Amino acid sequence: MCEEMKREREEWEKQKLEEKTRREEQKKRTEREKQISDEQIQRLKSEMEGIIREKERIERQRQEELEDLEKRLKEERNTREDQQKTSEETLKLLEEQHEEELKRKRVEWREEYEREKEEMKKKICSETDQGENKDIITAEVRAERIQHLLHKLHLEDRHLNKLRAADVLQITEHSLVS
Repeated sequence: MCEEMKREREEWEKQKLEEKTRREEQKKRTEREKQISDEQIQRLKSEMEGIIREKERIERQRQEELEDLEKRLKEERNTREDQQKTSEETLKLLEEQHEEELKRKRVEWREEYEREKEEMKKKICSETDQGENKDIITAEVRAERIQHLLHKLHLEDRHLNKLRAADVLQITEHSLVS
């Protein structure tokens, strides 16, 4: 029995030793797993921080680009407004110059019209005097003929203050022949 007890005791000690070894190995494994896990966590934290920094850098870059685009847009808008103002001023100046040129031409046409009108009156009077020397033509008849001629040229009452280019161009030798 002693031997049996001894054997049981040895077995028990052996089991105890195996269990202790198992616990130590388990503890070592747990520590190793914890260390690996801590390293992975640290690596993931580092990667996350890198990703966050990159994201912040990209956001800053986008914000700067947005500000640059807004600045360029504002500059372009101001440039277009300045160009539009310049164009409007140029157009206004050209319109004024054109209006002045039209006024000057109207005056020239009017003067030319008056000259030709006087020449026509003189020509009518001289033709009338030559063709009808025998009969004395009164001032009324001359006025009637002048009115008739002006009527033919469409220059009576309605066009007294407005001389058109067509009015001037209608006075030709052919149009004077009655």
